[in-house]
Amino acid sequence: MKKPTLSLESYEEKELLKVLLRLSASQTDQRIVAMGSPIPMSIINSSVSDIFFAWKEGQPSLRDLQNLMCALENLSERMIDFGPDYEAVPLLKLSKLYLDKDFTRQAGIEVQLSGYTWLLESEYSDS
Repeated sequence: MKKPTLSLESYEEKELLKVLLRLSASQTDQRIVAMGSPIPMSIINSSVSDIFFAWKEGQPSLRDLQNLMCALENLSERMIDFGPDYEAVPLLKLSKLYLDKDFTRQAGIEVQLSGYTWLLESEYSDS
């Protein structure tokens, strides 16, 4: 198997992935194996504003938080490619967490980051 590849469309996506990798590294006790799949995942439970503070400086506006959610949704559409003989896997899965059973009061988000991100080129790590 060749080294996996990931195509990101912008510098912003690359920087956000670096932040998610850093956040997932600090939560190593939450690694799991996804149900029905041998893909290891790192789980990040956080608020959108906490991810923003880890990503950029300053107080976020509503527009900034909406742009961050849009960028996370874009990353959730990216696939890690292992070559023609292997099936590509999603970079991450994004879920919203709610405080109530009616799903009206959002409490935060859960990012399930594929464990295969650690096999990607070093351009996505801070080291």
